[in-house]
Amino acid sequence: MVERSRTELQREIERLKSQIKAIRTKQSVTSTMVTQQAKRFRVGVFVTPLTILGGQVTGSVVWSTPMPTAEYNVDAACSAMSTMPSYTITNQTQNGCTVTFTAPLLLAAGTVVMVLAVSPAS
Repeated sequence: MVERSRTELQREIERLKSQIKAIRTKQSVTSTMVTQQAKRFRVGVFVTPLTILGGQVTGSVVWSTPMPTAEYNVDAACSAMSTMPSYTITNQTQNGCTVTFTAPLLLAAGTVVMVLAVSPAS
């Protein structure tokens, strides 16, 4: 009777070890995928000075860590506008970029412009 219980316990321990190993494998794969995805995205912000209607706004952002390449897509949004006007991206490097647009309305000093960079999947 004691031997049978010991054998059953050993089987249960082996089954649990197998499950733990499977969970660790899934966790490792998931962690690697998240890290790879995070390498592709950067978010930066800058604030505008007081800008009159039709004034040009230019702001530069520096990424917290360099992008994998200097070729990435950029999108910008301004907290004072529901729709961002056309903008140009210049000085695009792995370390950051410059966003320029014409203000379609009066922008208060301290208006936030958010810039999102996404590099192509590799």
